Order: sequence, then C-alpha cells, then structure tokens
Amino acid sequence: MFPTDASGSYVGARDSDAAVVLIINGGKFLIIRRKLRDGDPWSGDMALPGGYRKSGETSAEAASRESEEEVGIRPEGLRYLGTYTSLKSLVTVNAYLSTLPDCPEPVAGPEVSEAFWASFDNLERGEACFNLGNYRIWGLTYRILSDYLRA
Repeated sequence: MFPTDASGSYVGARDSDAAVVLIINGGKFLIIRRKLRDGDPWSGDMALPGGYRKSGETSAEAASRESEEEVGIRPEGLRYLGTYTSLKSLVTVNAYLSTLPDCPEPVAGPEVSEAFWASFDNLERGEACFNLGNYRIWGLTYRILSDYLRA
C-alpha cells in the first residue's frame, strides 16, 4: 500500500475531482446501483459508493461523506488504492479501501436504487467487465476491483 496521512490521503497525491471507497466486510464488498437520472453519465451503473469532492474537502473526506450519504455507512481507516480517470468524462477519481469487520446492512440513499454486500467469489470475469448474477460491473468500478483483486 501507499503511505497515507491521518486523513487517508496518499502522501504526495493530488486531490481528485471525485472519490470512491471499496468497503470490505469479510469476503464481501459493498456495491451500489445508481438511480436512473437525466444528465448523469453513470446513471443506472453498478458502482462503489462515492461522488464529487466539495470545495475544501480532501478526496478521502469526499469518499467517506459520499458513502454515508449513499448507503448510510461511514467508512474508517481509508487507504489509498489509486487514481483513475473515467472513460466517460475527464473526471479524476481517487479510490480508497476500508475494511470494516461488523458492518450494518446498507440503506440506499436518494441517488442509489440498490445497495448490497456482494461476495468476491461470485464475480465472473467477462469481456472488460465482471458479471455478478444479473448485474454487469464495468468501466471505472471494474478497473478498481480488478486492480484490487490482482494486488
């Protein structure tokens, strides 16, 4: 892992436009399905909790705040995983990892249609995607999960 400061930000890394957090609970990870919304390039996609950084907050703070807003879980002990660029727009996204031993069930917030714990064992690799039952995980979320699983 990369060295981080007290806020969970990678030492030497720049704050990104947005941030997401991969929350691990045992052999499961938290995944969401974004609500369908006009003007949202990620509308309806499977994703990790996260969103845009507000003025004055770090990327790690944004990841934590957005997770709490989207699923009612505030991750702790964030560790930097990497910086990604979205393929749909020129948005930079810092990805973080949080391992929480006893997490409650997620509660889908206003921007989320579904939120649930998924087993890494149930991910089936497709062509530039993971299939998770009837769900397809692709793009930025696929790249983050792939990098995490390779590490």
